[in-house]
Amino acid sequence: MQPITGVMAEFKLTHYSIAGGCGCKVPNNQLSDIISNITTPTNPMVLSDFRNNEDAAIVKIDDENCMVYSLDFFTPIVDDPELFGRIAAANAISDIYAKAATPTLALSILG
Repeated sequence: MQPITGVMAEFKLTHYSIAGGCGCKVPNNQLSDIISNITTPTNPMVLSDFRNNEDAAIVKIDDENCMVYSLDFFTPIVDDPELFGRIAAANAISDIYAKAATPTLALSILG
């Protein structure tokens, strides 16, 4: 992969963020306080979600199959947009691998 060149070479993703990567996230104890007040309907098909302090949700599709969903957010840690996209996708996919599932797509909020 070649680094960006030309006008885009002056564009620095890291200039738009004070903290980089996972360091920009809300501390775990504050996040627990925030989500403890969220009322969500229970669904027997949802086997695991944020209420279990999980990075990925597991939803039962049928008696033999489940889908594992994950969405990640972290701020730029590199200036190259393509490289940051690859890093963000790998980070999102790692949550799927952590559940011993096979990734089919990656979702990430780039901020």
